[in-house]
Amino acid sequence: MFLVNFEYFDGSKPLIIPHRGGSNIVPENTKHGLEFITEEGFTHFETDLRMSKDGEIFLHHDDSFDRTTDVKGKVKDFNWNDISKINAGFQFYKQKGLNNMQTSFIRLADALEFNKDLKFNLDLKQSGMAAHIAEIIFSLKAEKRVLVSSFSPKRLDEFLNVTKGKIISSGTFRENAIAKFLPKKVRSLKVQALQSPYNWKGLQIHSKKLWEFCKLNNLQLHIWSRWPHEFPPSSNRCRRERQIQRVAHRCQIQLRCAFGNRSKCLGEAQHCLVCRRRARCQKPPQW
Repeated sequence: MFLVNFEYFDGSKPLIIPHRGGSNIVPENTKHGLEFITEEGFTHFETDLRMSKDGEIFLHHDDSFDRTTDVKGKVKDFNWNDISKINAGFQFYKQKGLNNMQTSFIRLADALEFNKDLKFNLDLKQSGMAAHIAEIIFSLKAEKRVLVSSFSPKRLDEFLNVTKGKIISSGTFRENAIAKFLPKKVRSLKVQALQSPYNWKGLQIHSKKLWEFCKLNNLQLHIWSRWPHEFPPSSNRCRRERQIQRVAHRCQIQLRCAFGNRSKCLGEAQHCLVCRRRARCQKPPQW
C-alpha cells in the first residue's frame, strides 16, 4: 500500500467521489447537490470554484451561467447578491420535467460549513483566486479535509505558492505528462495525488507505468472516467478489477482507486452506488 498519510485520503476504499455532486442525479455544483451528497453518506465531493465580480468564491464550473441556468452572461460580470438569486438548477430541472423546483449556488465558505465531515476536491477554474480560497479554508480550519486541483499548472502553482504546502493538492496535465512520457524515477513533486483520465482524446493515459510512477513517488492515484467505450472488454479485466464496485455512468461518479491497480468505473450496473439501498441494486463489496 502506498497511500500518503493525510486525513483527506481516509475512508472506505476505493474512494468514490461524485463528480460535481453527481450531476446526472442532481444539478451540478449546487446546494441541492451538497444536500444529496450528505444525505447519501458520501465522504468526498468533487466541485469547481469560480469568483464573482465582488470577490465571492462559489461552486460553479463554467465561465458563464448559460448552460445550467436561465440567465445569460459571464460569471465575472455578476455580484454575489445577484448570483444568489439565480435558480442554479434551472436547465437540469427543465430536462427532468421538474419545472417547479429550485436550488441555489453556494459559496465555498457555506459549503465547508454545511457538512463539517465532508471532504472536498476543489478544482480551480480561474486564476487570481488562490489567496482568497486559502484564507477561507484556513479561517474555517478545513485544511485537513480539502484537496485542491486544477488542469492548469499556472493556477495550481499560484495556489501552492500561497499555501506553501499546507493544503494538499493533486497534479495537473504537467504531472500527468511527466508520468506518461518521461523515464520512471523519483521526482521532486509538490503534489500528493495524481488525477488522471483513463483515456484522453484517444490516448490511453492509465497504464502500469502510471501506477508504478505513483507508487515510486508516494502519490495517491485518482482515476476518473465517464464513458463506457473507454474500457477494454471484460475478458481483459484482472481479478482485482472485477472486485471493484461497479457504478453506473449515468451518475457520472468517479471511482478513485486507492490501490493503484486497473480499477475504474466499469459502467455495467443498472443501478448506481447512490441507489444501493434499493432492493435491485448490487450490494457494495466488503473491503
